[in-house]
Amino acid sequence: MLELTFMANEQFSDSQVAAASFTKGCTRASINSRRSTASRHFLSARSHERICRRAELDFGHAVPDGAPVIQRASESLMLDDEEVAPTIEWGEASRRVDAVDRGDLT
Repeated sequence: MLELTFMANEQFSDSQVAAASFTKGCTRASINSRRSTASRHFLSARSHERICRRAELDFGHAVPDGAPVIQRASESLMLDDEEVAPTIEWGEASRRVDAVDRGDLT
């Protein structure tokens, strides 16, 4: 699922959207497929996030308009562990999905 306000914001390039969604999602899937179910919980959200940011950094170097992707990933990798993993507002995410499902795009 792609975050709707991110997708609708014309300030973000296709590469930025891809880095923040597909690259990150594929990296997480790869991590999870390589780890046993029992050991998955030992890799913290912060560790996952750092691995994903490094993948975004690699992706940013591979695309022509990757400078913003590189900047975001580099800045994120410099953050403390407590700051690197984004906080998800699940209530707001649910409200946005419900609004789209209802056809209320305002």
